[in-house]
Amino acid sequence: MDYETTKTMYETTRKRKLQNNTYLVKTDNGYGIKLHNTIVVEYLPDRTILNSGGWKTPTTKNRINEYMSTGIWSLIQNNGVWLISTGGFGVAATNYVFADGCYYKDKKWYNIGNDIKTINKQRKAVRKYAKDFTQALFDGKVPKPSTGDCWYCSMVVSKPDKDTGKPLSAAMKDKSHIESHIAEKYYVPSLLVNAQNEFGASQASWWVVGDLWNEPQCKGMANIYGRIVKQQIEQNIRRYCYRQLGLVS
Repeated sequence: MDYETTKTMYETTRKRKLQNNTYLVKTDNGYGIKLHNTIVVEYLPDRTILNSGGWKTPTTKNRINEYMSTGIWSLIQNNGVWLISTGGFGVAATNYVFADGCYYKDKKWYNIGNDIKTINKQRKAVRKYAKDFTQALFDGKVPKPSTGDCWYCSMVVSKPDKDTGKPLSAAMKDKSHIESHIAEKYYVPSLLVNAQNEFGASQASWWVVGDLWNEPQCKGMANIYGRIVKQQIEQNIRRYCYRQLGLVS
């Protein structure tokens, strides 16, 4: 598919649904493939723009691959990094790091992402942050959310997206504050709540968090479920930070 074929398809057929949760739509400047609430591929007269919307999931990757009109190029994943590739990792292959808003024009890629070494360094820092955050929580060093929280993180807690119901992240507008939390080892209570909400934490993990924050109705839950849910809490924090930084979660 490209600009001309999507324009023709849009103007000559009533079929808008292409696949599950995937629609052909008209955009301000062209036509696009919309997955949930994100235009993952947008066709303009002179370029094709790719975007994950922060959701670097297998489904998003599959949709981009199915509909991007970029010749021999495809979107692959290697060690948690999305790459725009001409054919894997052989000697003759060319690979660019994917970034939201990257586009293909005149047989060249623009707005590509950081180098792989930088991304791997970020991922390593996130893994350590999530592990240390979780341990600090279980050690009683992370208090419940309060007015002293990070302003961006505390905004997200009570502001769901009107269409999806998922927490709406003001943080996505400025990821630098997440980077500062990691660098400063600042374990933000509201960030934990956001992570739990966004990735569907189990009831048991909420009970444990409530117990650690001295909620009377959750008393004793950390002793019962703590060992079981500790890994889940760490995973949610890790995935949340990955997504805020635009990394594969």
